[in-house]
Amino acid sequence: MIMEIRGAWVWGPVWGKCGGWAPRKSCTLLDPDRAALRGPGRPPASHAGSAVPVGVPWRPPRGRKIPGGPRPPPGGGGRARRPAGGTVPPSQFPEARKFPGGGGSPRGSRPEAGPRRARRILRQLRGGLLVFFLVAFKPVRAADWNLRLPSVPLGASPPADGETILKGLQSIFQEQGMTESVHTWQDHGYLATYINKNGSFANLRIYPHGLVLLDLQSYDGDAQGKEVDSLLNKVEERMKELSQDSTERVKRLPPIVRGGAIDRYWPTADGRLVEYDIDKVVYDEDSPYQNIKILHSKQFGNILILSGDVNLAESDLAYTRAIMGSGKEDYSGKDVLILGGGDGGILCEIVKLKPKMVTMVEIDQMVIDGCKKYMRKTCGDVLDNLKGDCYQVLIEDCIPVLKRYAKEGREFDYVINDLTAVPISTSPEEDSTWEFLRLILDLSMKVLKQDGKYFTQGNCVNLTEALSLYEEQLGRLYCPVEFSKEIVCVPSYLELWVFYTVWKKAKP
Repeated sequence: MIMEIRGAWVWGPVWGKCGGWAPRKSCTLLDPDRAALRGPGRPPASHAGSAVPVGVPWRPPRGRKIPGGPRPPPGGGGRARRPAGGTVPPSQFPEARKFPGGGGSPRGSRPEAGPRRARRILRQLRGGLLVFFLVAFKPVRAADWNLRLPSVPLGASPPADGETILKGLQSIFQEQGMTESVHTWQDHGYLATYINKNGSFANLRIYPHGLVLLDLQSYDGDAQGKEVDSLLNKVEERMKELSQDSTERVKRLPPIVRGGAIDRYWPTADGRLVEYDIDKVVYDEDSPYQNIKILHSKQFGNILILSGDVNLAESDLAYTRAIMGSGKEDYSGKDVLILGGGDGGILCEIVKLKPKMVTMVEIDQMVIDGCKKYMRKTCGDVLDNLKGDCYQVLIEDCIPVLKRYAKEGREFDYVINDLTAVPISTSPEEDSTWEFLRLILDLSMKVLKQDGKYFTQGNCVNLTEALSLYEEQLGRLYCPVEFSKEIVCVPSYLELWVFYTVWKKAKP
């Protein structure tokens, strides 16, 4: 028997204040030796582990746009793993203000007849997949349990009988005092629904090809969480009993909590759901540009989150070092321009290297105010004053500042763009995002010395197409440039991140 933990999760509209039904994104067990059952949007077995296709929009919870969507960038308020945006009329992006910095059901059974017959039926299932998904109202608990059964040669036995599986599990739900209703389709299997007196319910969906889905939803008040765990344990034991030694793989996921006081879930750039160990809301305010949260993580310390996107944690010195050149640059006596960087991490690290002058342009004063109070492990004391011996912080939109510097002929040894991540596609809704990015690139090249360097983040390493699109943009600037890139593990991102170094080609 192979035991494996894998994930499925939900998102979408909810009922009232405490959650409810939401569309489900199925998980898949892939067998490298043959085709396997797979949920919606999953690649075939031959592509197991490949990146999520770029350019196919995925809509995360609460209507947020994922990194690379048409939402405006976070105003230089720390880095934003979401798209940049240009100066676009509010009518085009009604949810956007001015772009920061660049300017958020089961069935019962007859106990004896069911199990014996079900054992035979379960042995006949071809590539079966059992998914447990437990959700609840305020907070919601969720779990996935996948049971994968071996294939049987064609013609070895009659087709699997879904009704037998229903009967094999039926008594477990009857013991809970649940009322049941069953729907059947000749070619599409069974849907059984169980409803408890306390409002919890379960949906048991059995497909004729062997896919079995069990979703449970329950309010986790008092001891209900224990009751749900007990129910799952009983179902798991019954499935083991029914299948005997024919089980190849079983999985059981930890709970997913929805509707709790603290949101612990955010998607990665390539669309995977991540649960953070958040235990406290440290800061939560709305600025004219974005929502600003600072949450405490047991692993990563305080985390800056802008309009729902994880930006930087106190543990993420790797990000700061990477966007500064990974220790390969000599900043002493140099002029440096930082675009964004409201968390103060880059400014703090560069000031230690004795530069001639560092100018940081950040549009959102509230990001600075929050970070200087609650992210001091990142920024030190550099944000206590907007001007120091070798640095100044301008609370302005960076585009007018860049244009002004270009007009004045002012040049810098280093330009560090800490505004936004690379967009993930070239869909029409992201045209303005790419326009903004190109504008920042061109203006930055105009204020960069001939032998200077431009540093910026790219995006998740899995978004290869998006990164290629960005590299194409580098070939369209007003002056010829060359570039290199580096892949870095940023702790709180829970994914590898790409950073770029860009410089002007030497004049012939």
